[in-house]
Amino acid sequence: ARIAKSSQLIKLASPIIGNLFESFGGSRYIVALYDADGYHLLRLAQPEDLRFREKQGLRMGLCFDEHCLGTTGFGLAKRMKRSMRMVGCEHYLSILHHISGVYAPIFYPRTRDVIGVIAVGGTVLVEYPQAESIVVAASTAIENLIELDQAKNEMLIYSKSLQIAIDSLEDGVMVVGQDGRIREMNLAAQKAIGLDYYLNEGVDLVDLPQCRLLAEIVTQILQN
Repeated sequence: ARIAKSSQLIKLASPIIGNLFESFGGSRYIVALYDADGYHLLRLAQPEDLRFREKQGLRMGLCFDEHCLGTTGFGLAKRMKRSMRMVGCEHYLSILHHISGVYAPIFYPRTRDVIGVIAVGGTVLVEYPQAESIVVAASTAIENLIELDQAKNEMLIYSKSLQIAIDSLEDGVMVVGQDGRIREMNLAAQKAIGLDYYLNEGVDLVDLPQCRLLAEIVTQILQN
């Protein structure tokens, strides 16, 4: 249920998490994506690293929120709403003392609520001076993808609503592009002209014998 709830975040973040893993060498660190409650949604690491952490008790399903494990990199990044560096013993729980890393929150673009956290960590401190900037850039890229995905979905809803509204009109309505090709057509227009929109979408009006007069009118309008 938790994975399903975060399916959009997982889908949009997965390629970026993969690139982030490769940018840090793909072998020395674990790259993780947490949901807003502190549970892992994704973990990328070498199999032996994942097995080692499983033996340490750091398994999938473990909650990293401060209410469960005390001070953690995830918890600080979420609470402070900014990127953080954490060195082993700064974590409250002893099983996390061998882990150091960089954490960056992911914000829901419109409300700025924290919806997740990206982490890059390992048994040694992330040594790259620019590590924090890279992780922040990754979180920002995910936020941008979420915003674009929302805009796309809203445009789709608007388009469907507009089509329903146009179809409800008794008068025929046709939308023609500047190239003279059919873009939209309501049901009344289909019946009046004898066209099936789904078969004629993108067809040039001049290529339809029954629309030649209409094509001449549209051509004159476009030229003016």
